[in-house]
Amino acid sequence: MKMNQKAVSSVVIAIIVIALVGVVAIGAAFVAFSNDDSDGTIIDGAGRKVTVESSDRIASTSATVTEMVCGLGGYSKLAGVTVDTNPYTVQEYIIGMPNDGFPGSILSGLSNNTIKDLGGMYLIAAESILLCNPDVVIMGGYFNSDATISQLESMGIPVVICKDDNSLDNIYFNIELIGKVIGKESEADKLVDQMKSAIGKVVNWTKSLKADSPEVAVFMGYGSEYGTYACGQTYLMGTPLIKMLGGTNSFSDLSGMYAIVNTEAIVNANPDIILDMSPVSAAELNSIKTNSVTKSLNAAVNDRIYGTFSPSSSAFTMTTQGFVNTVAMMAMFMYEDKLNFEINHFFGDNYTDYLKLFWTQINS
Repeated sequence: MKMNQKAVSSVVIAIIVIALVGVVAIGAAFVAFSNDDSDGTIIDGAGRKVTVESSDRIASTSATVTEMVCGLGGYSKLAGVTVDTNPYTVQEYIIGMPNDGFPGSILSGLSNNTIKDLGGMYLIAAESILLCNPDVVIMGGYFNSDATISQLESMGIPVVICKDDNSLDNIYFNIELIGKVIGKESEADKLVDQMKSAIGKVVNWTKSLKADSPEVAVFMGYGSEYGTYACGQTYLMGTPLIKMLGGTNSFSDLSGMYAIVNTEAIVNANPDIILDMSPVSAAELNSIKTNSVTKSLNAAVNDRIYGTFSPSSSAFTMTTQGFVNTVAMMAMFMYEDKLNFEINHFFGDNYTDYLKLFWTQINS
């Protein structure tokens, strides 16, 4: 039977309506996004096209990924996480940011077995990831095995890789990426905006001081049997962070992330401020002020040597929304003489007390 034009139009409209309804229904279960692609994919931090059909069960192979998922309100989606002791010692406080429930919610989930322990990040394998029956695996930017990724993908499990976290822009990218994967795009936009606002307040405070630019050395394990590592040009806690706050990296000549430096190099650099973000001990750091070779350093003479001990050391190195705390702690170390309260040079579990005082000061 031949249909007239009006009837044909009605059928076409009906088909479109049904299709749209179907798309909406499927959209709740099919979390797939596109970066200028039409094939239902996202482009992850490694430049790979990945299709994610569900994010109801997430396996996270990095504590940074885990915290960002929590910050986006996706805790209930976490089916398995890597368990590295230090990141889960941080306290649930980030200046200028809402409480994201990390790490308390993770520790609780591990305790009651609603979240599977996948083992350590550095030795993660497909076999352990599969134990939590994930819909999607989200990996950080480091320590990812191609063999593990291939094995998971061969079994139909999508793997999303974040960018390395050596820049603030990459942290923002990772938050937005994870937001797309787990269906929390608007939450990701909001979280990034909150981070920018909080970091902006800290940076503006340092600019308002009109202080001289300090020379800052950031170490890892000063005096360790394995050597003293200094942060260089490309490590976020090195040149990028120091420069952000108006200082100069004493080891800006190190072109990579970090490198071992000897005592002679430290003396030649003669930093105004020394921070060790993973100290061997308080005694080892204090020895800089009494050692015959290093006691004449500006940092030693002026008593500007600092250390972050657990859990503050974990908080200082979190490249997530928690990086706001890193910026604030570094600002306190670099401009201690501008604070209206006293700080202990060795931060431990008291670090959030100082962060709260600092946040009050820069907002007064």
